[in-house]
Amino acid sequence: MEIIETKSTKTKQPIISDSDKTWLEAVENLVQKELADSSFNTSALAEKLMIDRTQLFRKLKKLTGLSPSQYIQEARLKKAFELFDNQIYDSVKAVGLSVGYSNRSSFAAQFKTRFGKLPSDML
Repeated sequence: MEIIETKSTKTKQPIISDSDKTWLEAVENLVQKELADSSFNTSALAEKLMIDRTQLFRKLKKLTGLSPSQYIQEARLKKAFELFDNQIYDSVKAVGLSVGYSNRSSFAAQFKTRFGKLPSDML
């Protein structure tokens, strides 16, 4: 399992308690499990973690430097990159759908912003 690398992990790493590490692992596992569900969002994450949305935002932002929606988006994009890199699918649409993007143009725009190339360049 890989916890999303974030701004806070690229610079000085704050000391994270064991309970926070366990919580982050639970968040990561849940996000990875729900990636293909295009309706999976911050509200769904908070509900599954049994935590208030505001608490989720504060805790995840403090520990990762990302908001919950940014965290989910980053997980989706990293998984898409991995799928392209491992040549799991042969179409942009298939990869996008497998990581929860129902809109191909939105997927392409976010992928290009994050990685500097279009998903079609990865095929």
